[in-house]
Amino acid sequence: MRSAFLRNLASRFRKLRGKYGRPFGGKRGEGAGLLQAILANEIEALEVADAAKNDTGPSLILKPVIRSGPPEAGWFGGEPMLPPHVEWPEIDGVPLCFLAQIDLAKLPTQIWSGLGPREGFLVFFNHPNRCDAKVLYVKGDLATRSADVPLPDFRDHGAAAPRYPYYNKFPVTAIEHVGQMPEPIGWIPGRSSKFPAPFGGDKEELEVANPQQLPFDATSLDIMIKCMSDEIDLRLRQCAIQLDKEPMKTARRKLLSVQTEATETRKAFDEALRNVKGQSFDPEKCAAFIRETGSLPLTHFELIRGSDYKVTDINPVFMSLIDPEKSNWSGKYLLKLNNYLFECFVREPDNMSALHRDRIEQICEFRAAHESGGMSHAPHGFIYTPHGQGSANEVLLELPSSYLTGWVWGDFYSLVFLIDRKALERGEFEKIMVDITN
Repeated sequence: MRSAFLRNLASRFRKLRGKYGRPFGGKRGEGAGLLQAILANEIEALEVADAAKNDTGPSLILKPVIRSGPPEAGWFGGEPMLPPHVEWPEIDGVPLCFLAQIDLAKLPTQIWSGLGPREGFLVFFNHPNRCDAKVLYVKGDLATRSADVPLPDFRDHGAAAPRYPYYNKFPVTAIEHVGQMPEPIGWIPGRSSKFPAPFGGDKEELEVANPQQLPFDATSLDIMIKCMSDEIDLRLRQCAIQLDKEPMKTARRKLLSVQTEATETRKAFDEALRNVKGQSFDPEKCAAFIRETGSLPLTHFELIRGSDYKVTDINPVFMSLIDPEKSNWSGKYLLKLNNYLFECFVREPDNMSALHRDRIEQICEFRAAHESGGMSHAPHGFIYTPHGQGSANEVLLELPSSYLTGWVWGDFYSLVFLIDRKALERGEFEKIMVDITN
């Protein structure tokens, strides 16, 4: 539809150009010719992209493996395996970040129109600071290699890129497919009816009777304590802010009552905290701490304002510190707990309890369904570089932005490696095109 619209726009523009001659000033037709060329290029790119999406040739889905299962066809993240004589790749003196290594022997013979080698490995690298990349074709005796490479930190764009050894490693399995990769079922956890909470369906709520949601070591306990403590401090700040604004008498009396209650809750919370904090994590003391603090009152309030926007009264909403339906901190705690569980899972999975490992594996299974890579297909989104049977290029690999591996492309899109079909046929991977979808 977009290409049809542009073709119509280009046709109308050509008519206007013939009628008025110099719509942009300067040399006759110069600006108009430039715009017409841009429109023509846009139309061609869209038509090639549409043809690639409708191609029914064989393609491949590379799905991260969370639990033991199908045969592996390589891996995303981690460290590469390279021959001893191969130097770590660089661009303009900058060492590249390793992304993926794919076992060509595990790929179907008919992808990429049957072109390219079917033995050895393709090893994918990208530049840490710009959209530039290299692909190595290696075979024979390989050994694990590492390099001190600066990986981008997308959490703080103002900070210098920290140095990490590698992205999180996940093996991948090759799933044969036809045509464009299928759209995943639901994207954001909590918004897919195909998956139960916390991976889809309704929003997950804290259940103190659910051991998968409770702290299991000193770090996870600190996460819960920080979230609970912040909630008490928030209530005290809210009261102080409104009292400083000199509300009307009725509202002031109620605010002072809520403030006094929060102050007493803070004292009781700090006392319980002294009993649970120690040299080592004690599950029994942790359970007692949750029972003791969970019933502490922490009334929330809604402001009632007059016509001059001045607070005339408040509407108290009575709740306890642990109130799954009303507490703000519980959702933050569950998110932080999942992030910490994931960190444990990718660093030391064998040290996790079966209960908590099962929880994070379920979450990662949900992610894996949405963060699969692809080969010899039409990428999700749009790229201007021609690709597919209607062009001279093949899609060598698509890597989506991924919670699992930790890489992010653009505004959470995909990084696409493309190669000229003739170069692929010759097994030459020196000249690679790379693009980010939009």
